[in-house]
Amino acid sequence: MSDDQNYDADDVRETIASSLDIAEERTMSLKEFQRIFKGFGRNLSGRKFSDLQQKLAAIYDLEKLEKLQQKISDTVNRHILFDDKFLTVYQNVININEIKEKLDTIFGNYQPNPEIESQVNKRTFYPLQRTDIREDLIISYQFSQVRELTVRQELDSSDLKDSISDLYSQVFGFKTTELTCFDSVVIDIERQILIVLIDLARVMPRNELNVINSNFSHFIKRELGLEIMEKFDFLSSPLDLFPCIQKFYDEAVDKVSGVTEIYFTTTEGTAHHEKLRGDSVDIRQVTYHESGVNGLKNTEIDGVKLDETITPYRISKKYYDRDIEISLNSSYNALSNINGSHLYNAFIIGSRSYEDIEFVLNKLLTLR
Repeated sequence: MSDDQNYDADDVRETIASSLDIAEERTMSLKEFQRIFKGFGRNLSGRKFSDLQQKLAAIYDLEKLEKLQQKISDTVNRHILFDDKFLTVYQNVININEIKEKLDTIFGNYQPNPEIESQVNKRTFYPLQRTDIREDLIISYQFSQVRELTVRQELDSSDLKDSISDLYSQVFGFKTTELTCFDSVVIDIERQILIVLIDLARVMPRNELNVINSNFSHFIKRELGLEIMEKFDFLSSPLDLFPCIQKFYDEAVDKVSGVTEIYFTTTEGTAHHEKLRGDSVDIRQVTYHESGVNGLKNTEIDGVKLDETITPYRISKKYYDRDIEISLNSSYNALSNINGSHLYNAFIIGSRSYEDIEFVLNKLLTLR
């Protein structure tokens, strides 16, 4: 291998290593990258992201490295754009074309300043990328913001005292890190729908996620001039997703989807939490849950069957044919709210394209 080829190979390895660092920071699935590496060589396995980085030194074929780099980069980029999002939907946005024009102007006029944008804990969201998803009818406007996050990471046993590493096969710790997050506004011109996607939904604590979502909405209102256009303030009326919780549970059992987690109450008011374990694919088919629900339905008082049932208030459902999970996380207190039960956000895990986001959107709209 010539010096130039060696230099190129080292560059590609460095690019791959950087992408893997991003994947680990964003708590992306290690298994996903293990599968990618194994697809390029049976000996390219590792228990941690750092193990996979070390395996790069064993790949000398530049073409092979470049194909691996393309696959890794594409996976990370798709995750940044579409995965691990906190989704809010706004319907019947009557001034959708005006919003498009204003967003186009914002992104067209913006001049990036990396030095300023790299500062930590800035409250400003910076325009990053405008993407035509579908023939100028569906457009994504992506913003970036550096946030301070607390993330869970596995510790390297070689960095631990022997008294600790000898006792435990795996040790995890929490550390505070600065990470660039990517939030998006997606507009659907034909259907007059606007979607807000807040990044790293699983990583962020729920209270912080709500604050970021609120800050981003206020930022968008200010940038679009909606603060002085009350009649067009669609951001005050997000789509209520609470009815979807019961309908997720009531959907017919099939082979391509399943309830993976559920919180519910019984008629007596007792609260329960069940999470899928083992090889099962749907809580509704697990014996413990099924027999409990049937027991409620067959409850009798003075010979009269009451036909009781459960009331779910938080549910996660996975669509195995797409590897997408949708979580609707309301609370027990919401059931007794005097103003009614409401939920305005959904968690989306596993989406890798706008088609996946659209699948989730259509599912929620249909179930309402």
